[in-house]
Amino acid sequence: MICQKCGNQFPDGARLCKVCGQDVVSQADKQTGLLVEIAYKRNGKSCCFYTDHMEFGGHVIQYADIDSMEYAASKSRISAIIIWTAFFLGIVSFKLKNGKKVKIITFGFSLWSIGTAKSAAKRFEPMFGAIYLIVAKAMAACALARINKGETVNIAGLEINREGATYKKFFSKKPVYISKQNFGSVGLCAYYLGIYDKAGKALALLSTQLRASNLLLAPYVLYALFGTEENEDENIKTLLKSD
Repeated sequence: MICQKCGNQFPDGARLCKVCGQDVVSQADKQTGLLVEIAYKRNGKSCCFYTDHMEFGGHVIQYADIDSMEYAASKSRISAIIIWTAFFLGIVSFKLKNGKKVKIITFGFSLWSIGTAKSAAKRFEPMFGAIYLIVAKAMAACALARINKGETVNIAGLEINREGATYKKFFSKKPVYISKQNFGSVGLCAYYLGIYDKAGKALALLSTQLRASNLLLAPYVLYALFGTEENEDENIKTLLKSD
């Protein structure tokens, strides 16, 4: 390869140009559009996130071809007198516009603290972050384009248009209405997405465990339509922390 900064030729696999010290890996990534590569399997299988698509497990998925996305993560411990087990399961499911479904699954199991539960949770954290910051953001841009054309879009049960968003709570006849007048912030964690008013009071809590389609798009769309500043990326929290 040729260093784009100084023109020096270097062997394939090199990380730094010996002449100018430039990071040649980032140069190659820019040429292909690669943003980040994250291992999600214990055997080293990884998912590559590009500017317009992602690649994993032999699949090449264009962000524009994704119709809906769901995610769920759970971890559990079972303790007894002589038996102690733990497991972690993280799933991100994509439904494409052609009807095809594809999943990213990270699983780990431990017995007496020996096993893969903790390492599986640690692998899923950056994967979840990349999906939120790259894939969901690209999908949200498509949803916003539709909304700005005058359409009403359903995101995880939120009926959103340019004027506001309506959400019907379980066991409540009165829906919640969200607009520029009352929208304050969004909080995202492993099990729910919280929408809060300007005083910090919860307007709606959307569970990730109830197959909430396109839940990760909500922060981007809500901030773009009703927020006062574009700080949505700061609201993502660490998905799961190791004990």
